Amino acid sequence: MRRLHVAVDFLQDNLKGRAGLVGLTFAIGTGLMCIFFFSLQQGISQFATVFSLGSLTAAAWLVVGGLLGFVFGIPRTLQQEQVVRDRQKNIGDEDRQRENDDTEYRPNTNLEQISDWLTKILVGVGLTQVTSIRTTVGGLSDGLALFELRTFLQNI
Repeated sequence: MRRLHVAVDFLQDNLKGRAGLVGLTFAIGTGLMCIFFFSLQQGISQFATVFSLGSLTAAAWLVVGGLLGFVFGIPRTLQQEQVVRDRQKNIGDEDRQRENDDTEYRPNTNLEQISDWLTKILVGVGLTQVTSIRTTVGGLSDGLALFELRTFLQNI
């Protein structure tokens, strides 16, 4: 029982701050296992084709999700931090100048601004183009359905 506690303590110490990475690794591993077992069902002759196609598709969606998460998931920093501190302290211009000379570097917020702009643009375009998006997605799904039906009928 003591060994179990030691192992749990070791894992807790080494995984602090890495929960997201562990979760992502677990999700990728689970997805690859599902693709592997699905590929086995298709038979040995089709295994390599199905597994590689499934893995490439999963990798492409992982990249898309990572890029979307990077663009839209950037945390905000307090850009007006110095102004708020000055108002709270009610300091004069000379004191403010002396304090600004000692100011530390702040993080660059260009990525936050780009993320905000992209979000606003995409939401605006999405709201104004809802009907054409619905038509386009409907056409795409009809085309995919016909492709799948043709593939199914060829395999019969």
